Amino acid sequence: MKNRTWIFGVLIAIVANGVVGFFQESRAELITFIVEGEVIGFDGPPQSPFELGQSYSATYTFESETVGTSISGGGKDYGGAVISSNFRIGSSYEGTLADSASTNIQVSDNWWGHTDVYTVTLNNMNAPPIQTTYGPVNPSKLTLISLEDYLPPTALSSDELLLTPPTLSDFENHFWNLEFESEESYHRIRGNVLSVSVVPEPISSTLFIIGGGMLGFRRFIKKFMK
Repeated sequence: MKNRTWIFGVLIAIVANGVVGFFQESRAELITFIVEGEVIGFDGPPQSPFELGQSYSATYTFESETVGTSISGGGKDYGGAVISSNFRIGSSYEGTLADSASTNIQVSDNWWGHTDVYTVTLNNMNAPPIQTTYGPVNPSKLTLISLEDYLPPTALSSDELLLTPPTLSDFENHFWNLEFESEESYHRIRGNVLSVSVVPEPISSTLFIIGGGMLGFRRFIKKFMK
């Protein structure tokens, strides 16, 4: 009986350690940030459905272990780090990421010796075109968020991916842009960023899964102990 009790304790420890390790590893891989802001201007004549003062919201999920590549001026590009994203301007204009390979996160501590930069860009989106005098023009690039801190730059301390939301007050400039471009036409919606936050981890669902797994394991052990 003592041997069975000892085996039971060892098995419980192994299972608990494995479950906790699994969820820790899952949380370490994917992180989702939420960006909120507003429309503040246009390059080119304003196009429907965009207006000054409209709200802007976007989310992006990225792989925290993406390896960066060094870039000119210092810093790193994390190409393809963003695996999913969606955004909304006003109440009706919405878009989603079409191709993860077209995304990039730039993190530059002291870029060219005078600027800290954190920028997330999407270059391939599923989003409606705008109607211009030259016909419909599709969105070509979304600068989902861009943060800059100038001399002396102190906002960033390294070129590594930010795993927690950046603090806006540490940066002098915080903006976003949506560009529409064709051979005949160019339009840009300009906005500022008001907040950045992280999507909370689904703790309740995680605990539910762990609890269910442990309950099933307990029933198995009871049969084993008989």
